[in-house]
Amino acid sequence: MPEDDYYVPTEWRLQAKHNRQASQGALEPEAAKRLTEQLREHIERGNALYREALALGVAREQARLFLAGFSVYYTGYVTQNLHNLLHFLKLRMADDAQYEIRAYAQALYAEFVKPFAPTICEAWESAQSAS
Repeated sequence: MPEDDYYVPTEWRLQAKHNRQASQGALEPEAAKRLTEQLREHIERGNALYREALALGVAREQARLFLAGFSVYYTGYVTQNLHNLLHFLKLRMADDAQYEIRAYAQALYAEFVKPFAPTICEAWESAQSAS
């Protein structure tokens, strides 16, 4: 993944009134456009400061402090058994899961898990649709 690749939402959602962990509805378009522009400017400024710090010889782990931490894509390594991974995916692919984690879980399942264990995934999908 490119180092300058960041998540910028296509839709700004409103906070749900009765559930602090959920969202509902979309922000009105003009305000959403303004927030998107501000986020892009913030990301670009942070990237410029990050590159400047690196050019001065600052250690990467400190230079990263300039980056927009919640929108940057991270590369990570995880060890997990298939049983617990499928449980995680069941929760995170549910209709009531937050959009971003649901999109991540669906991609993880389609791109990695299902090609790795197609027979198990077929049985798992059958069990999910039966319940």
